[in-house]
Amino acid sequence: ATIAPSATPGRAFPSMPVVTLTPEPSPTTAPSATATATGSSGTPSATREPAPIPAGQQEDLPDVDLAYAIEAALRDVDSGIVDALSVTTVTNRAESALERLFFRVAPAHFSEFSLNSLTRDGAAIEPIGSDNGTTLEVVLEPPLEAGATTELRFDFVVPLRDTGDGFASITRDGSVLRLGFWYPMLSNDAGYPPLLDPPFTLSADYTVGFTAPAEVVVAASGALTGQPVTTPDGVRYDYTLANGRDFALMLSRDYNVDERTTASGIVVRQFTIPSGYGDDSDATRARIRDLVFEVAEQSLSGYAANIGPYPWPSLALVEAGPGLGGGIEYSALTIISYDSGALENLVAHEIAHMWFYAAIGTRTQDDPWVDEGAATFLANGLVSGDYAVSSDRGTINYVAPLNTSIPDLTG
Repeated sequence: ATIAPSATPGRAFPSMPVVTLTPEPSPTTAPSATATATGSSGTPSATREPAPIPAGQQEDLPDVDLAYAIEAALRDVDSGIVDALSVTTVTNRAESALERLFFRVAPAHFSEFSLNSLTRDGAAIEPIGSDNGTTLEVVLEPPLEAGATTELRFDFVVPLRDTGDGFASITRDGSVLRLGFWYPMLSNDAGYPPLLDPPFTLSADYTVGFTAPAEVVVAASGALTGQPVTTPDGVRYDYTLANGRDFALMLSRDYNVDERTTASGIVVRQFTIPSGYGDDSDATRARIRDLVFEVAEQSLSGYAANIGPYPWPSLALVEAGPGLGGGIEYSALTIISYDSGALENLVAHEIAHMWFYAAIGTRTQDDPWVDEGAATFLANGLVSGDYAVSSDRGTINYVAPLNTSIPDLTG
């Protein structure tokens, strides 16, 4: 996440070809957790197992395979009420049985959350709520044995209200309805994060069906599968996302959609609103959109060359309302302030978060210097053309030690 980034000198970026808005195929295979080195011919030459994580540097998350199948619908724009069913499939990869699971419920922090029902493999169960409803503990009785799979079905309602918080993940901001961290997410019992960054989550595979009134444009984390379908309840969109940390949706009647494809085949979409630029002239809007596309192309190619491939087939860059004073990252989607005075740096920073936190899984609350520091370093190096670590960059007045956690900063 970024608040009011400072301006950074600009540079020229290569242009990208313009293409027609079309659904893109989702990956046929999920990225492997095992790194494989390749030779110049592209054939695997060696396989390296990941190094063990040092003690104390991993969150206490369950060792499971995880998939979410979500069906949701916006009743109407004025009410902002979303009805949803999230089917969470959990397979225990550990050698011992799992006796409980914890779910993070962000809507209870930002707005409201009504749980109509929760079932496990068809049988009704009662979760234990804590942290003002932002944590749900699900006791597994009987326990989930090693190698076994269970299915949890959350039937719930989220009303999107104007929270007055420009950085709220779940809110109504001007003409935009934000759905970030909007469903029960498998996490731990660490409590709700006190600041902007994402809660601790495992990577998961998502299939999401979302229905909205015909006048609403939907921006989503995942790849659109097939064409939208008109139903009696509105227009239905179907998405998939492989190995995502979360799945976000942004909704508005006012979105204009522009799409380009990078040289490496990544579909980049911008969802903008006319009032979001600070200058409503057509020429200004076109210039800003071109700039954002150029920075996105440079970011995706530059980071891929220095870190590793971008994990998904598409990326959404989304204006999320006048209250947002920076950017917030989600898997394959980021929301940004298009009237930012340092737009190049902001876009490059938020795209860097697709690796640091989303792909790599950094501990955003305990070690914010890892993901925020990496995103700042990468964005500054991208825009300035200088990735060198130098001692002559001036004095920085640090406010806390490097290993300070967000709870420590806010406590």
